[in-house]
Amino acid sequence: MKNPRRQARVTAFLRSVLAEAPQDVLKLEAMARTEGLLGDRQRITHAKPFKRGKHSLRIRSVRAGFGPSGVFMALFEGQVSAPHAVHGLARLIRNLAIGSKPSDQWVGGFDEFGVPLTGLRARLFAMLPANDERARLAEQCLIVIEEHRDDRGRVSNEPRHPDIVTGRAWPPEADEPPVVLSFTASEPEAHDRG
Repeated sequence: MKNPRRQARVTAFLRSVLAEAPQDVLKLEAMARTEGLLGDRQRITHAKPFKRGKHSLRIRSVRAGFGPSGVFMALFEGQVSAPHAVHGLARLIRNLAIGSKPSDQWVGGFDEFGVPLTGLRARLFAMLPANDERARLAEQCLIVIEEHRDDRGRVSNEPRHPDIVTGRAWPPEADEPPVVLSFTASEPEAHDRG
């Protein structure tokens, strides 16, 4: 049930607090709690008066953080010079590449599924031409992602190639010329002639 007086207070609060500059959502929630507009464990994103106030004032939320692949890239940069760098990133790659949800068939069990990493794969693939430490680590990370795809199945809305428009081959072996073996018949050795 809507409380018009409370809705007016929330809308006025949002208008005054956001008039000068954008605010971090955690700071905004703390101010709303101080004003008695939000409960101790309540989040602005779930509170209907704030949703309505946001809509009526045409306020839009903008993510200012990294997101999962941005966090990965920050950790990637920190691992570039480390010995066996890909091992430090392997669990993070797995957590990005494979999602899980509670199983409908097994109590306490989880079903795993592939998560598209199209943007991250393209960023890693763009590093390969440099042929430096970053490029080698990027290639190893791409290979780990491919191994997860081979193991868990392809993601239907993720292209097989990290960035096909570049015209570069993936995997790198696809760019190498094929090895051709040829055999020629030769004269049998003296000990073979019986």
